[in-house]
Amino acid sequence: MTLERLPDELLIELFEYFDAPELFQIFYGLNNRFNTILFDKCRSSHLNFHSMMKYGYASQCQSYLRTIVDQIISLRLFGESNEYPSQMNIFASIGISLEEFTHLRSVSLLYVNSSDAFSLVLSCYGMPHLTHLKVFQSSRPSAIDQNFSNAVWGLPKLAHFRLKTSDRFSLPTTISVTLTYVSILCDVGDLTLIDGIIRQTRSLLYLHIPLNNLNEDHKQTLPVWPSISMLNLSDVRSFDVMEKVLKSTPNLTQ
Repeated sequence: MTLERLPDELLIELFEYFDAPELFQIFYGLNNRFNTILFDKCRSSHLNFHSMMKYGYASQCQSYLRTIVDQIISLRLFGESNEYPSQMNIFASIGISLEEFTHLRSVSLLYVNSSDAFSLVLSCYGMPHLTHLKVFQSSRPSAIDQNFSNAVWGLPKLAHFRLKTSDRFSLPTTISVTLTYVSILCDVGDLTLIDGIIRQTRSLLYLHIPLNNLNEDHKQTLPVWPSISMLNLSDVRSFDVMEKVLKSTPNLTQ
């Protein structure tokens, strides 16, 4: 039996084992039936741009990306690292801007520097459905300044934000009423940072932050944070600090 004789249901099940770029590279343009099944399957697509680079056909994907750009709901984009070449310029070279991904719900920016991260976050303002953002910075020195923090906290529907960086995190002056989940793995200098994040994040339920480099001030007192119900304290090196944080979160359930 040839592949063309398989019923649509079996083809759709078979296509589940392939990334969208692979599917279009192999099957797009064979006939109208395959094109219809491809576009139906990719109605809610997840685009890992690294997989396009891995198979060496990013430029060939321009034509079909243009047809499904408003159907992609998650995007993973790599900057430059020892393992990955920079994909920012290559992504721009295919002639599609981030603003065209109007139905994105989730964006992951991995191994990016601070300037790329800031410009990409600004592009997210054209994504009215974006609720999840992950930024994994490279190990090169690049401060997370207040402009970046304000840009993230100002995203209108963002609910989940994860940041990993080797540098300090600058507190935003913008208040977010949509963020409920915040994970910031950075160099935390004192408890003032934690308190500031909570004050600027009015709907916060879950907070993940390391306690590794905190300067212990035994006289420092903390306000009560009644909104926090889930707390993840990693790399704890001071039980006094942990006790202060726990006393400030009386409504913890997890």
